[in-house]
Amino acid sequence: MSSSRVPIVLLLLGGLVFGCLVWWVIPAEPTIRVGFVGSISGRMADLGVGGRDGVILATEEINRAGGITGRQIDLLIRDDQHDPTVAAQVDQELIDQGVVALIGHMTSTMTLIGASIANRSQVLLFSPTASTTALSNQEDWVFRLYPDSRQENVRLADLAYNRLNLRKMILVRDDQNRAYTQDYGDWFASEFSRRGGQIVTDLHFTSSRKFPFSELAERIASAPGDGILLLCNAVDTALLTQKLRQRGVNHPILVSEWSTTEELISLGGEATEGLMLIQSVIPLGNSPREKHFRDQFLERFGYPPDFSAIKAYDAAHILFTALKKDPNPRKLRETIVGIQYFQGVQTRYRLTPTGDAEQKLFVMEIHKGHYRQVE
Repeated sequence: MSSSRVPIVLLLLGGLVFGCLVWWVIPAEPTIRVGFVGSISGRMADLGVGGRDGVILATEEINRAGGITGRQIDLLIRDDQHDPTVAAQVDQELIDQGVVALIGHMTSTMTLIGASIANRSQVLLFSPTASTTALSNQEDWVFRLYPDSRQENVRLADLAYNRLNLRKMILVRDDQNRAYTQDYGDWFASEFSRRGGQIVTDLHFTSSRKFPFSELAERIASAPGDGILLLCNAVDTALLTQKLRQRGVNHPILVSEWSTTEELISLGGEATEGLMLIQSVIPLGNSPREKHFRDQFLERFGYPPDFSAIKAYDAAHILFTALKKDPNPRKLRETIVGIQYFQGVQTRYRLTPTGDAEQKLFVMEIHKGHYRQVE
């Protein structure tokens, strides 16, 4: 071999070695981090657990299909413990870890906490279930998939006054989720009074294991009125309903969708028969989309999906759809607004430029241990 050819060979070998080293040290395309935050412990855990599992299922589906532009979704889950301090802490922690968006929180009170952090950081916060009107018509970084309290209470007041012929209502609110119950109750009172009805008793309590629910039930039972609206979580709604029926209270009882997870019926039993409400979802049917979701969720988690799981699953897929269109997290707001219409498991949503959801609502009742659509 001539001396002139040695450098060429060495250069070729060096290039090959360098190429191998470059291939070895350059990491694969990074994942896309998405956060989920909700109450997955404590008395409100049913809402958070359902939401968490809905997002997990949506994430696993998108990852099996190849991710977003070839990048897998890395889902980071945090428990806000329904505590304002913890909620603020975990939101900031997830943002510091580089999430492109947060899915959550699952109650209005915690979502208001998260809103200030999301707006300050300009990171999208997408709540599947928050409905307080304090978040309505705001050009901010908070999007919701649930209609606000006023929309729901127009229908609920009609149900109470015109269908059930109620004229004097007893209102019971859990201040543990005050941003929701104060807003929801005030809108109901306003719409009910506009139709000629009256709130004769307005009772507030703060949920805890040690709260004297028997005393609260006694106060409700002794109050004048021909109907009751309970604004509390599933566990407390089931408990209060049982105690009221044990005391011979047979007034129609209305509840909000907040309480209508499977725990309401499983814990409340026969006492929940006849409870009525306005819901954003109906029992899943047998359309290919609904059947696929129900079967996959049941197989994956071992229990049937409730409204919180459906809403969170839909919220996750809306987020993923937007990221497929434009993966830039700074453009997520305008990307979602630009798409505008989204088909969920059973609902077609319209998201307004201010991040509010518009959809059809349904009158529901509990009948023979199941949620049944009335109209």
